[in-house]
Amino acid sequence: MKYEEYIKHIGGDNYLIEWSKKQSKHFDKATTEEVEHILDYLVQSGKKLERMSYKQAKELADKWTKSLQKKGKGIIETDEDTELVHDFGDGFKIVKLVGENAYKREGFLMSHCVADYYGKDVVIYSLRDKDNMPHCTMEKDQQVKGKGNGDIHPKYIGYVVTFLEKIGMTVGDSEMKHLGYANVEKIVDEFSDETKKLLYTDKYFPKDKRDKILDKNGNKITHIGLLSCFDLIEEKDNSLKVSFDIPLLVSSSIEWISSNVKKVVKNETIKSGGNYSQLAGGDDSQLAGGNYS
Repeated sequence: MKYEEYIKHIGGDNYLIEWSKKQSKHFDKATTEEVEHILDYLVQSGKKLERMSYKQAKELADKWTKSLQKKGKGIIETDEDTELVHDFGDGFKIVKLVGENAYKREGFLMSHCVADYYGKDVVIYSLRDKDNMPHCTMEKDQQVKGKGNGDIHPKYIGYVVTFLEKIGMTVGDSEMKHLGYANVEKIVDEFSDETKKLLYTDKYFPKDKRDKILDKNGNKITHIGLLSCFDLIEEKDNSLKVSFDIPLLVSSSIEWISSNVKKVVKNETIKSGGNYSQLAGGDDSQLAGGNYS
């Protein structure tokens, strides 16, 4: 089950795991952020799950979010509750959560369950602004979360990525998505040196710069290989939108597939001791007497 590891990580029990399995059709339709937020709520609340529907759980989780915001504003965080880890020099900083009040305040204001992590063997960082308000919560080498377990607001991503690079912190693909990055390992070998400069840890590329991906000849990469890295349909402004130029994607993909097939045939022919340029009595554009291209 997709969310079983997450449930265990946040302290959920077997009852929640079994309930989640029954909600699989709802989980498949919902965003990761929505599901994780509901799971956070259910772990924190201790609600009985026997007769709870997905809709009820979501409604209760949304109400929980509003109540957390109110509670967070009432918590006083002292200097002893946090430890300064990095100062960006413009009012923004990264702090390490130390005291219980810091964990509670972070969890309330960010609408997630980090408060339950207090006292556990974990390291939690928080991006704070000049007013000490949190904008991103990070569990070392595990999670990077925005409010309600959602994406990080674009204007804060630079701070977070800079910090992750500074401490050498790594997280999984789903967490990098919160930062607006996609795993491009499957096509990175095609990238130009200039494009590779935009990579994070040699395999993550910023999604908002997808149209700047160039191949080694300086041409834009627009073929179907991008679909193994980027979503065809994305949610934007509360609506679903196709994120690719479909006609361009199709035409580019035909050329890309043809080129790759030729490379495979050529390599296999050479491996078997054949002469690719004279295969079947023709040149390298002919195969078995026909026009290969």
